[in-house]
Amino acid sequence: MSDQPQLSAAPLQPPLPWWKHGRVYKAFVGFLVASVLLTGAWWQWLRPFVHTDDARIAAPVEGVAPQGLAGRIARVWVAEGQTVAPGTVVVSLDDQSEQGALARTQANFKLAEAKVREAQAQLDLEIQLSDIATQTAQAVLDSAQANYQMAVAGPRHEELARAEANLRAAESKNHQATDDLKRATTLVDSGAAPRAQSEIARSNALAAQAAVDSARATVQQVHAGTRPEELRMAQGSVHQAQSRLAEAAASAGRVVLRREQLTEAQAGLAQASADQALAQLAVDRTQVRSQLGGVVLRLHVDPGDHVSPGQTVVTIADLHSAWVAANVEETAIADLRKGQLVRIEVDEGGELSGHVDVIAQSSAGQFALIPADNASGNYTKVVQRIPIRIAIDSKEKAKLRVGQSVVVQIRVR
Repeated sequence: MSDQPQLSAAPLQPPLPWWKHGRVYKAFVGFLVASVLLTGAWWQWLRPFVHTDDARIAAPVEGVAPQGLAGRIARVWVAEGQTVAPGTVVVSLDDQSEQGALARTQANFKLAEAKVREAQAQLDLEIQLSDIATQTAQAVLDSAQANYQMAVAGPRHEELARAEANLRAAESKNHQATDDLKRATTLVDSGAAPRAQSEIARSNALAAQAAVDSARATVQQVHAGTRPEELRMAQGSVHQAQSRLAEAAASAGRVVLRREQLTEAQAGLAQASADQALAQLAVDRTQVRSQLGGVVLRLHVDPGDHVSPGQTVVTIADLHSAWVAANVEETAIADLRKGQLVRIEVDEGGELSGHVDVIAQSSAGQFALIPADNASGNYTKVVQRIPIRIAIDSKEKAKLRVGQSVVVQIRVR
């Protein structure tokens, strides 16, 4: 056996995992620090989004109420959750008294129409009678004035020539009648002709002599001119005709009276028409209609309830016109611009797209019921929130609910 001592072998250490090496640890810590620094720098200067969870769904909401009319609910035509169109009757009020008032005003309107027709007929008749009387009186006056002027002017040359010609013709006939009487007398005395023939001839001679006397008198009258009594008579006729014309002109006063009566009747008709329109409006208002189209959110009345003017009976929301009302911190509002794209996360589930529509020019607390007053001196700065309005671009607005919360993410870069 050998006298040399035997050496025992030292145990070997297992190798360390790679993540426990000092270099790896240092690299990891450096990467983590760099990530935190980069994230902080991105958040401070380069973040592309503005977030807020202070947002909710808003929509036009109408509180349907009777306008200027109180009454008892006769019937409710809609139910909660029902979709209605603009102008839909949602509630009917008892309209018995309104219908009675409408029937009374309709009867008064027909009566006023009859009065207008009667007044118009009387006016037309009065105008016609006045025109006829005036025209007749004027014609009589013209004739009387013409006769008076002729009486004043005296006989004309042609009248004198005609009278003298008539006298010469009468004298010629008288000479012939005298000759016939002489011949008839001779024949009767000789017995050649009966006595009756001489009587006939004598009668003709007397008639011819009378004609001569009349023609001579006419000639003398024409030469003498108009007598004073005839002139006065002609002048009296003129005065009488003027009086009749004045009476006819006075009838124009009756025309004015009839016209005033027509005006009064027309005013009554206008008043009756206005009363009828008001009564019809009252009847129409018993049918309470919605102005908006949308979903019935709530019914506030039941049949038989009594409502007052302006009392809300039905609440309707137009979800097709919904938008998002959000409040953004004033520190981020400078990055917002109208038209920026927005992603909307609905708490109930789902996402919508939209864009910034309106950015308010005041803070949300400016118009609060009790605005903050820091005049006491213990002022603490609080980050204010600025209201914005986000238009919803998605088409599925009808599935939203008024007032439900959403989270918005606005892309600013």
